[in-house]
Parts: sequence; C-alpha cells; structure tokens
Amino acid sequence: HLTCGLGHGCLMQYYDNFRSFCDTHRPRQNYLESMMGSVVECAICGDNITVESKVVPREILVTECCNMTPLHRDCIQAQADASGYFFRCPMCNNEKKFNSIMKIMGINIPQSDAVWEKDGYYDDLYVEHWRCDVPICLHPEGRKGDSRQNDKWDLMKCTTCGQAGAHPFCLGFEKRGPKDWN
Repeated sequence: HLTCGLGHGCLMQYYDNFRSFCDTHRPRQNYLESMMGSVVECAICGDNITVESKVVPREILVTECCNMTPLHRDCIQAQADASGYFFRCPMCNNEKKFNSIMKIMGINIPQSDAVWEKDGYYDDLYVEHWRCDVPICLHPEGRKGDSRQNDKWDLMKCTTCGQAGAHPFCLGFEKRGPKDWN
C-alpha cells in the first residue's frame, strides 16, 4: 500500500513503529505569520516557493531548527538519500533537532554512509604528490627523482595544498630549501 498511500497524501514515518497517517491526520507544520504572501527560494534547488497560507503544504517542509526556511520535500529526501549518516539542516548544519523533525514529517534517513564516502570518490586525496613541478627540472633522474636525504634533491611538497612539489635545487636553493614552501 506504500505507492497507493503516497499517491493519496499519506505520510509514512520510517522510524520507531513505522506509523502511517492519512492526509487528514498527518503531522503538519506551520509557517511564521511574517512569511505570509512571500516568495522564498528552496535552499537546495533554488526554485521559488510561494507562501500562500499559514499551513505548510505537504510537498514543502520547513527547517524548525533555525529560521523556518521552506524546502521542497523531494529536495530534502534526495539530500537525505545522498547524505545518510551525515544528513543535516542545509541552513544551520543542525543534526539532532533537524533529523528528529524530518523523521516525524516522513523523511527516510538511510542508515548508511554518504554517497561521497562510497566507491572511492575521494581515493585521489590519499595519493601523495611526488614530482617536481618546476617548469625546468634539473634533477639527473627527472621529475620523479628523490634522494630522501634532506638535501637539494629531496622533493618538497607545498605546505598549503600538498599538490605541488619541487626539488630545492630546481627552485634555486643550493641546499635544502625553506621549511615551508608554497
């Protein structure tokens, strides 16, 4: 009955006793009086949301943890699906109160890692950069030559990003270069 219920405005809660509510008895949120008649952007997709009545329509949710920002239900669910354990308010980064309210309002928060933590998305961050990036490298063995003896041929990495390297000699230093290089 999941598909039928959702098609008729039923709200499913995906935690505790997994309760279901009909459209008449489902939990509802209210806008602030000051928001009436305004047009605001969904902080996730950027589309406009028009505040027409005090009661928030079922396809919109508001962030009760901070400034009652309206967001599309589909945008929040997509964010929850992608974030898993890391799901938070997109406005104030609150986790506890935001997640509690979103669960009550029928957002399913998967008990899984975020998509960016899976499938090696960030494996390249763990690869160390070990090559001389100076336009004209003077090392006898080429750009990847490294003496590892703390001398003029010991590759140094940029202390800011770690994604650029140079031999001190190629930078114009006769001995080991400065402690910090960027």
